[in-house]
Amino acid sequence: MVAVLNSVYQYLAYTVLTGIESRYLDPVIASAALPPVFTDVVANPYAFVWSATSDEHQQTGPRTMGPRGGTIQPGGYQKMVWEIQIDLAAVISQDTPNAQQAFPACFDQVIRALNTCTIPVIITDPATTQKSQILTIGVNLHTDIASAYSTSTTSQGLMRFGASIVCEVQEKVDWSGGVPT
Repeated sequence: MVAVLNSVYQYLAYTVLTGIESRYLDPVIASAALPPVFTDVVANPYAFVWSATSDEHQQTGPRTMGPRGGTIQPGGYQKMVWEIQIDLAAVISQDTPNAQQAFPACFDQVIRALNTCTIPVIITDPATTQKSQILTIGVNLHTDIASAYSTSTTSQGLMRFGASIVCEVQEKVDWSGGVPT
């Protein structure tokens, strides 16, 4: 299961979230990070893609003795519904034009990217070469924008922003080695 989660993390961080553009910050997300980088100063807005929970649903097929030393190989498909947390962070100078609008605009662009990315899509885990299909991304989102406010004093000249998005991702895996359809 972890190898499949790895491919979902990789797809969200490096395909969906990296390079998002916005009117006030360019690029909005210079790069997404796996695992999260904890720092007080973030040069550009970053998306940290990390924690997840899942529900798994299996459509079983015959399980057979496989090539790996006679171990039982699973048959059928497995559908996983991931809830993946994406944390956004930015430190913006108060001198930035439209500084108060910059982070909310960044947040909006991230939501837009999650709602408009290509699905379904076949992905391959770089560590295991296991193929899976992402069925949905961003259909169900839970957001915490209460933290998307300045946490620095005006005398410091910097505003630190943060927000959290929990994004549902539905994935289908064919454990027999085929490509899920």
